[in-house]
Amino acid sequence: MSTFSCHLSPHSTHTYTQISSAGPPRPSLPFSPPIINTGIRIRHQIYDTPARGCTLIGSKDNILTRTDLGICATDPTKHIDGTEIRAYWIYRKLKKAIYGGVYLAYELRIKTPTTQSNSSPGYELTGSYVAIKKIEWSKVRSLSGRLIEDPLKEIACTQFLTEEGGGNVLRSIISLSDEKYLYSILEYCNGGELFDHVEASGRFTEPRARWWFRQILSGLKVLQDRGVCHRDMSLENMMVNNSSALIIDMGMCLRIPYQDSAGNTVSGVSGTATNRLLLRAGRGCGKPNYMSPEILAEQSFDGFSIDLWACGVMLFIMVTGVPPFDRAQPQDPRFSMAAVNSQLRQMLVGWNMAASEECMDLMQRMLRARPEERLTLAQVLQHNWMNGEVDQPEHGNVT
Repeated sequence: MSTFSCHLSPHSTHTYTQISSAGPPRPSLPFSPPIINTGIRIRHQIYDTPARGCTLIGSKDNILTRTDLGICATDPTKHIDGTEIRAYWIYRKLKKAIYGGVYLAYELRIKTPTTQSNSSPGYELTGSYVAIKKIEWSKVRSLSGRLIEDPLKEIACTQFLTEEGGGNVLRSIISLSDEKYLYSILEYCNGGELFDHVEASGRFTEPRARWWFRQILSGLKVLQDRGVCHRDMSLENMMVNNSSALIIDMGMCLRIPYQDSAGNTVSGVSGTATNRLLLRAGRGCGKPNYMSPEILAEQSFDGFSIDLWACGVMLFIMVTGVPPFDRAQPQDPRFSMAAVNSQLRQMLVGWNMAASEECMDLMQRMLRARPEERLTLAQVLQHNWMNGEVDQPEHGNVT
């Protein structure tokens, strides 16, 4: 038996009933504006890593570097503030995105005298990769206010979550901007989306699903500890890096309002503050088969509860290979059976899909149509199924 323990903050135990009784729904709190530094794309010589002889690769375009900090007079490898100079060779496009695209880039550093051949200037590979979201400023301006997904808020939220360590959340490294593009430079994950791993396997065994579900909940705990609701939790928004998984795509995130014992709204999460319900936010939040019934019904909602609902759907897909329903609405018979009438077990038996009693019990308790009947994060983490054996996958490779 593999015991899973996780330090829980007090507000992860707050039930929907406690939250809703605290008062009427409130609007979300704003994130601090994102920190965006000035950058420029240049052409320069690139050398291999010192470990590989530091041979010249060639003169390359699309080298992105920061320009708003000067170079240290006594050490040309550092900025004047003492930080090491880094640049990024944008190598190839990984996928399209609404506002531009996501690219694989090599991290570079200034070629130092100890590794320099014939004192030639240039950059050398560090051996590390990053992912870069290249965002067109023209699309940001033209789509402002028309889409729920907001690239500036995504950067602000990712930086906010990175302030105290990312955990199982994708880490922000730096954001740079030139006249045409905004570049969000992020940790690179070498294993693709978790959804792709489920699809390739058909479905996971419960020990394998348990391994990944612990990763998902560890990431969700980071969000809840910082008072953030993701609103788009899905297997497609979990990136695999070696044998861990990181939550990505923060463009729909909301900061949850809290109130102190006197009933005043507070901006920070504390042990005595109570999180509040959020005002309804429309249907376009997330992917249809992960959306909770209260989002689809355009009702006010508990940000933590809707993320946990989506996690219940994720667990169901990992264990069975298929989503529990198309939409969490009464006209979907599977939703009515599994979530309204609490017959998830009977539905799985009818599908001839084997799952342990503990696993079916956990999924049922997470997928209740009424949010006041759902488990909190603390209750999910303490469920017996979480303490079973795990099947840790092998480390992935950079592709």
